[in-house]
Amino acid sequence: MLNVGYPQAKSLTSHQTLYRVKSHQFSLLFLSLFASHAVQAQNTIQLNLQHVLNGAPLQFQSSVDVFGTNLEIDLLQYYVSDFVITHDGGQETALSDVFLLVDASEGASVHPLGEWDIDAVEALAFSIGVDEAYNHLDPTLYEAGHPLAPQSPNMHWGWASGYKFAVLEGESEGNSTFEIHALGDDNFFQQSHAFSEEAVDGTVNLFMRANCENMLMQIDVSGGLIEHSTVDEAATLLTNLRDFVFEPLQGSVGIEQTGGASCSLFPNPSTGRVQLDWGVEALGATYVLFDTSGRICRSGAVTQRTDIWDTNELLPGLYLLVGRGPATFQQRLIIQ
Repeated sequence: MLNVGYPQAKSLTSHQTLYRVKSHQFSLLFLSLFASHAVQAQNTIQLNLQHVLNGAPLQFQSSVDVFGTNLEIDLLQYYVSDFVITHDGGQETALSDVFLLVDASEGASVHPLGEWDIDAVEALAFSIGVDEAYNHLDPTLYEAGHPLAPQSPNMHWGWASGYKFAVLEGESEGNSTFEIHALGDDNFFQQSHAFSEEAVDGTVNLFMRANCENMLMQIDVSGGLIEHSTVDEAATLLTNLRDFVFEPLQGSVGIEQTGGASCSLFPNPSTGRVQLDWGVEALGATYVLFDTSGRICRSGAVTQRTDIWDTNELLPGLYLLVGRGPATFQQRLIIQ
């Protein structure tokens, strides 16, 4: 009996020991998960947009000279989606099912992006338009008030073509009407942009400025224009939105931060030589200088704190200096 009972008692003790070890391990794992969750609290993420035209707040139905053409804007709306935020030491969070319909008539507008486990934002990427998975769904499936629900004015062009990614309408000289309705899955570009950030009481605000005049780079509306399509001026509008429109804005005080300490140009406008003063954070960045047609006029790398450019080979007009790398910046340069 002792020979039968002893092994049984020994076996029971092993199971008890194993159970206690596993229970202890589970408790440590639970506490670890709980602690990590407690450290990374959810914050409300908000995108703050300010639309300007030639540096001044955008006003609809107000005549302004844009690239030599007097025009007024009557309607400007566009979708923003496919948000990806890099944060807190290189983590990436895709903001699934977040869609914005931006109405530029609101001037400065605040767009909540939801609550996420994000404390410090390091990079921001998004796309103008609606991604293909949602672009061809029925708008009536959404409740009223949802960005993808039916809108007035209409932002949808039938199930085959999908949503209008961006709509720009107005009048140019001589009461000539221009309408650009841009759409198409092939024009859905993911893009990364610089921003300024301000975190207050559980809300992380990302501030950006939209330079609306740059939407019309390489687009001639002086004699009127009707383009509702996926190509030509419609495609150019979406390319401009990707490359030339968005830049950082200094949060609550509303001060422009197009380059900040990253880059300053003097004199600007210029009739000859231009001095570029690069901030220390710009060292190692690459830059490209574009004209209004999108042609690359100059490019290179930032290797020293100060450069002097001879601009005699540049024709009079507006240019855009774009920097990428350790510092991301955009600066306008005017050659007279």
